[in-house]
Amino acid sequence: MKKIAIPILIVSSILLMSGCIYSHNYDEKGNEMNEEQVNEAIDDIKDNVDRVLDDSIMSQMREYRTEYIGDNSSVSMLLSYLPQFDENYKQNMFSLQTTNEPYGITIYYEPVENVSVLNMSTTEEMTTYAGYLFNCIDNLGYIEYAYRTNPSNDVLEQSEYTVLLKVERP
Repeated sequence: MKKIAIPILIVSSILLMSGCIYSHNYDEKGNEMNEEQVNEAIDDIKDNVDRVLDDSIMSQMREYRTEYIGDNSSVSMLLSYLPQFDENYKQNMFSLQTTNEPYGITIYYEPVENVSVLNMSTTEEMTTYAGYLFNCIDNLGYIEYAYRTNPSNDVLEQSEYTVLLKVERP
């Protein structure tokens, strides 16, 4: 609950402040703004909200920072911060490749109940969160996002999954 409440509080505060500054198409100095200036101000607010959320999530993730991918409990906690990238899919399991370098994580997604759309697609967020994980796990070499088109019944059968995206440490 704490990890959700803090970003919501921060975003709410920013939105309230931004509404005061940009309401009625006037800037903070009282000058009337044209449509382009209003759109620019809205984009600035969105960027600020994104930065605040990113900073908040990253600071929470740092609590579980680890040198080794083999630290299963820290890795598990870090993965709990990943959002649901696709409304039709949920993160259900993960596996760690710790035998040979580069060490990696494969995160497995499966459909939520009663889903008719069965193709998960990549998002920019996946790459962003991969960067967060690279910052929190020192010897992490790559992250794979994999999905399947039917429920797993909590049994990991790797052959049933398709790798959607592989992100390697820069």
